[in-house]
Amino acid sequence: MPFVKGQVANPNGRPRKPVEERYTKAVYSAVKPVELKEIVEKLRDKAIRGDVQAAKLLLGYLLGLPVATTKLQGENGDLLKVIFEHSQDTTSDISQGSTGDR
Repeated sequence: MPFVKGQVANPNGRPRKPVEERYTKAVYSAVKPVELKEIVEKLRDKAIRGDVQAAKLLLGYLLGLPVATTKLQGENGDLLKVIFEHSQDTTSDISQGSTGDR
């Protein structure tokens, strides 16, 4: 099947490996939904009382972890503009395993 831009090659994703399936089943069989709710409520209560680690863990799952960003500044404090250029020669060199250094 040829590659088509914008079309996912494997819409179902990679199948789970047997070891992953065993771990997942073990976790689900060890923790009942009502117990999981109690764990999350205790974590929430700790976060409310000021436990920073509990707050980080809870918010990390609820909101996602923050994304690190870097802003590059020039000597005068202005943001630097980064321009990436490539040529067809560089692209073909990379696909052939060369680093492009000649």
